[in-house]
Amino acid sequence: GNSLWLAGISLSVLEFAGAAGTFASGVLSDFIGRKWMLLLTTLLSPVFFAFFLMSHGVFILPSLILLGFFIFSASPVIMALVQDSENEYPASANGIYMMLNFVINSVIILLIGIAGDRIGLENTYKLCLVVSLSGIPFVLLL
Repeated sequence: GNSLWLAGISLSVLEFAGAAGTFASGVLSDFIGRKWMLLLTTLLSPVFFAFFLMSHGVFILPSLILLGFFIFSASPVIMALVQDSENEYPASANGIYMMLNFVINSVIILLIGIAGDRIGLENTYKLCLVVSLSGIPFVLLL
């Protein structure tokens, strides 16, 4: 384990990079397309997550920057897809998306916590890495 200071700084770096990724992904998806942006984030997030898991020392913060940038960048692209859908009530569709996103993320965080207690955090992170690859076929169906 590392210090509480490093943990706090690491979370801040991850979240700030995520904010940058959130802003950038919306603009990028306008240029390269929503599907390609989602595919890019779905492919690169596990790569940078693996990079983080293998990182030590000075490589931890750069890996968190890359991970944060890509791991949080899918949400605005999906929200744009919901808004672009041929729906008579886009605000309602957006509300349903946000509700589902909140509920599903809450359940997943709970399951990750349970798995972390049972099999250890490092094994849980490795499991999450493998499970995250399962999103690729769903992006290709768009």
